[in-house]
Amino acid sequence: MMVRRLERREHTRRDSEGYSIMKSRCTAMPPALLSTKEVAELEAEEKDRETHEERRIVRNEAADQADKDKVKEKRANLKRWPRNGVHVCKEDERPRDIAAMYGVEGDRLVLIN
Repeated sequence: MMVRRLERREHTRRDSEGYSIMKSRCTAMPPALLSTKEVAELEAEEKDRETHEERRIVRNEAADQADKDKVKEKRANLKRWPRNGVHVCKEDERPRDIAAMYGVEGDRLVLIN
């Protein structure tokens, strides 16, 4: 078997110019064509995504409003802290109940006392 030795030649200026000219003439591959069925499916998916997003936003707004209403209701049920800072406990009151009545943490109430 006969082997032929390849000679490497140096890149000349012409070779690099030719490459840059050819590179500048290259264009991107156009996108694949879609059938009308595929286009309809993609549009339906996009529409479903949009309606799902709108529903999610409405649900979040409703949940936020419900949370705000709960906070307002909770605040309305709270009593003001006594002006002199002294609360006279009833016979069956626990620190947890008193803290809930004034809207403070039970641990803080016990520390303050």
